[in-house]
Amino acid sequence: MLHQDLIGLLGLPIGEQWKLDILSAHAANGGGYTYLVVVKPLYLVGGVGSPANAVALC
Repeated sequence: MLHQDLIGLLGLPIGEQWKLDILSAHAANGGGYTYLVVVKPLYLVGGVGSPANAVALC
């Protein structure tokens, strides 16, 4: 029930189904464990779902 409030009212993206395999492999190979994840969902008034379009910067 939090999805409607977090996404629709606050615009907070939820990353529960992100595929982080490539990012974790990069970290395991000595790439570091500090990242900035930037997410900009689509602007939909009252929307409860949107493609996240996430980018991780290391």
